[in-house]
Amino acid sequence: MKKVFLFLFSIFSFLLVSCDKDDDDSNGGNDSYKSMVSNWIKEDVNHDSLTTKMFSFLTTKKATTPIFDNTNPLAVTQGYAKCPTFTINSPMLLFCVWTYHWNYIYSDHAEEMVYSWVEDSNGKAYGKDAPTEWQYGQGRKEKANWLSFPVVEIPAGTYTVKCSSMDTWSHNSSSNDYGFCWIYGFAIETSTPKGSSSAKDSFTLLDKSGEGEEPMTVEYKVTFNGNTSEQLIVTSKYSKEEEAIGAEKSIITDESGSYAANGYIRHERNGKSLTIYYKNTYYTKENVNKVFINARRTYITMHLLDENDSEPNIIWE
Repeated sequence: MKKVFLFLFSIFSFLLVSCDKDDDDSNGGNDSYKSMVSNWIKEDVNHDSLTTKMFSFLTTKKATTPIFDNTNPLAVTQGYAKCPTFTINSPMLLFCVWTYHWNYIYSDHAEEMVYSWVEDSNGKAYGKDAPTEWQYGQGRKEKANWLSFPVVEIPAGTYTVKCSSMDTWSHNSSSNDYGFCWIYGFAIETSTPKGSSSAKDSFTLLDKSGEGEEPMTVEYKVTFNGNTSEQLIVTSKYSKEEEAIGAEKSIITDESGSYAANGYIRHERNGKSLTIYYKNTYYTKENVNKVFINARRTYITMHLLDENDSEPNIIWE
């Protein structure tokens, strides 16, 4: 996985270009999860290792306790199952919806996949196109367990579990005729990132790249005139002076005009250090905080896969 700061600066590339989109959407780094799940499914050709892989992963994240579980060990029936509901008090990364269909193999549509998802109180669906696969049940019963991996963030609230095969969804009187299901997920932190509520005249972000005793660093500083961004100052500190000289030459001989297109004003070089000034009048302090909050949310979900990254922080000055 890329370093979080490198990710952040790809997010903050908006500071170099004009953009009118006010987008609050974020996948929260979930593509990495979906890729992981897809590999699990691909590797599980015998339909007997997917749950093992999932629980091994859940164990490392201390998330083996389901968000919701209405199962019991008594005999089940199918048909006329009711859709269960569950409530969460804080945002969650919904990871897996697991439903039980003991007699699915004998159904009229046994060749089809069983998809499960959740809907909020307004009917908004989460995870309807989730990667899905089946696992053997007790006694090697085919297609008894179905696992859907929505890998989607859901806000606090009450949700109803929905299933594409209601007529085969196992239930019994002890479950009050609600279809058997397990829900697994991770809590998403909601604390406000530092600086977002006290925006001042500028903010700075620092990126450390490379390895060794003297890795390259890049400092991004944005200044404001009132509430609107005014200037972006990018200072790169190279490990060798020759690298800084080469970078300076690329500015002077900019054949494609990319620097001018991005609002280039001027530059300064001092030994290994190269500072470039760009005109930037595109964003308000609120815009910056909003994008950073989304970037931080992405970090939080990515952090569940790689705990070695340090949490991003925006520093207002």
